Amino acid sequence: MSKSHPWFEKISHWLNRIPQTQHELIDLLRAMKQEGVIKGESLSMLEGVFQVSELTVAQIMVPRTQMVSVDQSESPEAFIPKIYESGHSRFPVFDENQEQVVGILLAKDLLKLLTSQPATEPFDFDEYLRPVMIVPESTRLDNLLQQFKCDKQHLAIAVDEYGSVGGLVTIEDVLEQIVGSIDDEYDMDEDEHYVTKQPNGSVIVKAIMPLDEFNEAFSVDYDTSEANTIGGYLLSRWHRMPRRNDSIQCGPLHFTVVHADYRRLYLLSVRPDN
Repeated sequence: MSKSHPWFEKISHWLNRIPQTQHELIDLLRAMKQEGVIKGESLSMLEGVFQVSELTVAQIMVPRTQMVSVDQSESPEAFIPKIYESGHSRFPVFDENQEQVVGILLAKDLLKLLTSQPATEPFDFDEYLRPVMIVPESTRLDNLLQQFKCDKQHLAIAVDEYGSVGGLVTIEDVLEQIVGSIDDEYDMDEDEHYVTKQPNGSVIVKAIMPLDEFNEAFSVDYDTSEANTIGGYLLSRWHRMPRRNDSIQCGPLHFTVVHADYRRLYLLSVRPDN
């Protein structure tokens, strides 16, 4: 009799263990990862899928206080600089009473305003507004993802039980619950050092760099009892979530935000005060 193939035995072993609950299934998947049947990346994504079915919009949305939005009464001269500085691509437009979102403004739709001659007529929001997707804060993320797909939308406005705007959520926010943080051109590899020197001589620092290591690297003595990372230390001085290109002086060093979103700091440019 021929000897059974190890893979056949392993698969048979897993098939004979039928999980009865979601938690048992996750435990089984983790055991499969330890046995080398599935990779760690695959396990993380599968756990993220289960998490999406349990989380609601309210748990991941950007609160209204942190939303970068446009007022319908604003002129292009007033809101275009704000759009440029934020680095986002979609912006909720509030009515003149700042109570309801009347539509979504896409940054790319405004390009012709930057290249055209000075306008002879007042700016008409109705020519630029896209439909807005409204969802309750209690919406589960798996249902929201399906709505994004069906409506071909990338951003939704979350409202509370009284219909008031509570925040916004994007399709990227949902996908990141499954695949983890989605890198962009500003992100650095996890295996890179906290400090990276640029060709132009500047120094880029990850905001998650431990504060004690930062103190040693830059010969400063920032109080480590206030924060664990250099990003946390700076946030305690800003008292708000800074945006890209925001700067602050702390002792002998000058910091400029290279990359940040509405939740956290990622990269900082550091230079001595001249």
